[in-house]
Amino acid sequence: MDRKEQLEARREHLQEALRRKRELRTGSPGTRLGELSFYDQHPADLASDVYEQEKESGVELDLVRELNQVERALQRLQEGTYHLCERCGKEIDPRRQEALPEATLCVECARLKQGEDRFARIPPPVVEDIEEIEEKVELRPAEE
Repeated sequence: MDRKEQLEARREHLQEALRRKRELRTGSPGTRLGELSFYDQHPADLASDVYEQEKESGVELDLVRELNQVERALQRLQEGTYHLCERCGKEIDPRRQEALPEATLCVECARLKQGEDRFARIPPPVVEDIEEIEEKVELRPAEE
């Protein structure tokens, strides 16, 4: 199976998964569970249903993003730029494209992008030793 066939098969798989997700998404909270009204629904049951809907929306969004990557890779294949990194223009290692056919970045640029994404959302620092922190901010009274 060549690259184009591989990408087209992946696109069909993602489109089918997306179609199924969208079919399951139809309906309002409660009615998807077979309820005819919200009258006898406990608020916690509705909250659980809303949570499930949000989770499914996240999965659907991931499928859309992956489908877009596959579409972009197919377009680049048609243009003759499939083997080149979108960011730096260097050739993408064929082993990378074999493992990840929708890859549009070389390994180096993918690592840089991953680092940029990671720093876009800086997580709070992990508190490992409260005594060490207290000494730094001098919250504890000095020992005599």
